[in-house]
Amino acid sequence: MDHHPQQRATYLYVRWMLALLPAVLFVVTVASSAIRQDLPGSISAYYGSPVRDVFVGVMVAVAVCLVAYQGDTPLEDYNFNGGGFYAACVALIPTTYAVGSVDDVWSLRCSVTVVALLAAVLLAREWATGKLAQLWEQPSRVRWFIGVTFATLIAFLAMTLWQLWTPPAESVTLDGLTGLGIPLRVHDLAAILLICALAVSVLMAGERVIFGAMVVGPLAAWGLSAAFAPGHFVILLEWWEIVCFCVFWVRATLGAADD
Repeated sequence: MDHHPQQRATYLYVRWMLALLPAVLFVVTVASSAIRQDLPGSISAYYGSPVRDVFVGVMVAVAVCLVAYQGDTPLEDYNFNGGGFYAACVALIPTTYAVGSVDDVWSLRCSVTVVALLAAVLLAREWATGKLAQLWEQPSRVRWFIGVTFATLIAFLAMTLWQLWTPPAESVTLDGLTGLGIPLRVHDLAAILLICALAVSVLMAGERVIFGAMVVGPLAAWGLSAAFAPGHFVILLEWWEIVCFCVFWVRATLGAADD
């Protein structure tokens, strides 16, 4: 792409932010656990600790950067936008909701609804610019990917808004799929879908080694948990994926700077 100097500098800064912001979260959470000598079950558990501001701030900033970043292809851009949506949900929706705080529930209702409206505005803009039409001109396997992932996003959003708005404010729990016997709350689902979107972005960029590392992450986290931290599989997996994602963006940004 042919950028003016200012545009190119902005482009590179967004890429560096996507590398450095997750690194900040990684360093702060590791340092917090070392200082407190307490390893939580997941990074999201920091939502209820003094590290909450860092956690929420980093996830919101990552969401903004993913949406602002323009992929090299409409498909890559579509995937980044989806990742940005899930990152915003991870930031806003707590892991276990404190029932009884009606003011907090109404704040969360407003926040998530505004994110949904912004996503709709972004979708309308993509339609107006012709990017959606370009996506649908791709091979059938790409159209299947778009159809499945878009349907997943719509289903996730519908479930989240339903569980936020239909019960009385004092009864909101955001149980996600736990009512179906699947131990995945709304926050957990958003985190899983975010990691999947990031892994697909790595694959689309041709970084097969890093993608492979992300895919084997559960096995690596299981081994580390069994050897050093029993019962802490989830947080070790999250740290593993964060490191992989940081390495990917550092490599991508250094490569872009050399172009």
